[in-house]
Amino acid sequence: MQVEELAKTLPSDRAQVRTLPLVPTRDELFSPLQRCREYLTLEYPRYYWNPNYEPW
Repeated sequence: MQVEELAKTLPSDRAQVRTLPLVPTRDELFSPLQRCREYLTLEYPRYYWNPNYEPW
């Protein structure tokens, strides 16, 4: 946010500033963890799921 504010002070004909988030959102971070069971059963067909499992 601070970088965006500073970028507004620069002349637009001489500078171009683009920002992007480096930290994923909570949903982006947890979606692969929620699908962990799918991944394990694909990789290990005889894998039995622990019903008490909770992702981090």
